[in-house]
Amino acid sequence: MLEIKKFSAYLILFFLLLVSGVNSQTSPPAQDVEVEPDLIGLVTLGVNGQVLGDFEIGILADEPVLTRELLLNVLNPYLRPDIYDTIFNAAFLDIQWITKREIELVGIGWEWDISRIALNLRIPPSYSPVVDIDASSLYTMNIKPILKPSPVSGYVNLRASGAADLDRSGSSFPLDASLSGQVDILSWIAVGTGSIAYSTTGFSGAISGYYLLKEARYTPPAYPTSRSRNSWDSR
Repeated sequence: MLEIKKFSAYLILFFLLLVSGVNSQTSPPAQDVEVEPDLIGLVTLGVNGQVLGDFEIGILADEPVLTRELLLNVLNPYLRPDIYDTIFNAAFLDIQWITKREIELVGIGWEWDISRIALNLRIPPSYSPVVDIDASSLYTMNIKPILKPSPVSGYVNLRASGAADLDRSGSSFPLDASLSGQVDILSWIAVGTGSIAYSTTGFSGAISGYYLLKEARYTPPAYPTSRSRNSWDSR
């Protein structure tokens, strides 16, 4: 009888240990503590080395912390729409105070100079908006005038896009450009299109098409009309 009671006690103890182990494994992880700055002070804020001014920024243990609203307004002109949406509508959606750790997790550089109380955020060139440069003229010159041909005429269209980032550690100039044009020199017409690109590996270019034409004009001889012949015969 005593052995049965001992067996029952062991069984109950094993069951309790099993239940407590399962509960400990399925319990949700502890939530991160919301960051709160120790004080608010004026900090000189810049982006890619360009000083934007002094802003009221939180300070936590000698490190600045930024509010989501301030960071959104500051970085909006420097980000492509898809990068902006990923950072502020996904990564920083539920974060009130943003620290150096969160900034670096989304690929943005953090340069804090405590001696000057200045913070510089470094945006990668791949995050920057694409700016189109169109150098084509609004008026296309007439390469075949009716009255008198011009000795030299034509047009050149240049379209380029890219971004640049300079700092002390190096430089980056991703560039992509396309060029098309037509030139008329003394009735010789040259037409061509091509492209050129520059990246960290170097320059690369290609010519997609070109051809050369010679303009020739033919003026038929003038013949007398039948009316003029009849007038001559009558004399």
